[in-house]
Amino acid sequence: HLDANGITLAGFASPAIVQDIAMAQDQTLWVLGRNQLLRYSTQGGLLVSANLAGELQQTNFLAIDDVNNVLWLGGGRKLVQIALALPVQTRLSLTTSDVISALTLVADSGTLWVVGQSALFGYSKNGAVVGQTSFSAKSIGNPQVIVADALSQSLWLGHEKGISRFGAAGQYIVSLPASVKVAPLATLRVAVSARRSAVLRPKSAAPPKSAAPPKSAGEP
Repeated sequence: HLDANGITLAGFASPAIVQDIAMAQDQTLWVLGRNQLLRYSTQGGLLVSANLAGELQQTNFLAIDDVNNVLWLGGGRKLVQIALALPVQTRLSLTTSDVISALTLVADSGTLWVVGQSALFGYSKNGAVVGQTSFSAKSIGNPQVIVADALSQSLWLGHEKGISRFGAAGQYIVSLPASVKVAPLATLRVAVSARRSAVLRPKSAAPPKSAAPPKSAGEP
């Protein structure tokens, strides 16, 4: 756990291999491990844990919906919604048409966006499909990570060819090519979280130079 300046506040060893993490509004950390779900305090203390069974054992992506008190877990072609409180209580179980590569949730609307290998899918809190966009002919390959912009509810998708932006309804907007492969998790999530990041907004024009003060009489 690091502060805004990168100073370590806490650190701990997870009893399970970490697949994904998600931060709740109360600053507790949810960790999806291999066959385990854990919740930690801001100091790194284990608050609660649960073993995952059945279809949940195949999940390796995690998203939290604080407003509706649910967690979304995804992996393979399976998407599962469970209650935020443990022990595990499954509320929805969906089968996707594509293998899941990443998840992100828009907090205000509760829309979950699921990245497949060939398309982007949006689901409502009740599991209804609310959007779908194919990656065909859009220079998007091997998608790695997706994040939502909390203000505009637009989406940024990182993939091996660069970064692509989608609108709040999942419509494709633009792709920014990259000279190197976009790394999972850290690079794009940090960039989008930093609202003033030069990666996601054009550089502002340099301020005009102030005019030199007039010379007084007799001054060379």
